[in-house]
Amino acid sequence: AAVALKCTVFRYSIILNYMVQASSLFFLFPLFFKGFGVATGYLITVGDCMVDACHQILSAAGDDDGGELNFVERLVLSRRFWVTAAVFGVLPLSFHTTLDSLKHTSALALVFVFFTVLGIVAYYLGLVDPCEGRTYFLW
Repeated sequence: AAVALKCTVFRYSIILNYMVQASSLFFLFPLFFKGFGVATGYLITVGDCMVDACHQILSAAGDDDGGELNFVERLVLSRRFWVTAAVFGVLPLSFHTTLDSLKHTSALALVFVFFTVLGIVAYYLGLVDPCEGRTYFLW
């Protein structure tokens, strides 16, 4: 009876092991699609915002004379350039094999959060005004 019980438990463990492996695809596919959607959203955001930011920087520097843009200005104002740069910038960070190696990525994220907070505080205190010298149109 003990041998039959061991055989039955062994069979159940094989069947359960197979079922867990087969059902893991039901959990992995939604995670993959969610990650793909989030990454696509970030790439769209980078492509939109960096072009606008560079356009503002170039126009504030006085380079917006309405003439023909040189190669560097066309490159910096290209959405494809910023999306490609973001992909190649984030791609090496995406293939870390251990969680311990993500501490560098977390440190970089904290630096960006600190920079953002510093910019907000500087704007609040009146040290920096990105709209200074702009003409506002009231409709």
